[in-house]
Amino acid sequence: FHRLLCSSSGNDTLQEAWMHIAGLTRLSITAAGPETAMRNMSAERHRPIIELLENADAPGLAEFLRAHMAHAVERIEAALAPDIPRAG
Repeated sequence: FHRLLCSSSGNDTLQEAWMHIAGLTRLSITAAGPETAMRNMSAERHRPIIELLENADAPGLAEFLRAHMAHAVERIEAALAPDIPRAG
């Protein structure tokens, strides 16, 4: 999904950046455990991206992606180190 989005953008820098972080991203998600991985990779969680793209809502997409990524990071961090206090 993510590789397709990056390649569809036509942005070579974005595609190259994704290729550099894709493995580490998968490793982090997998290390967080199957439940966290399944929640982070669910189609339901990614469907709004497609809808925002279809509606050509660039500002809405940017806002959604910031929240989407922040939430994914929070879940992974919480799963990997549940005893560390978090800001927010």
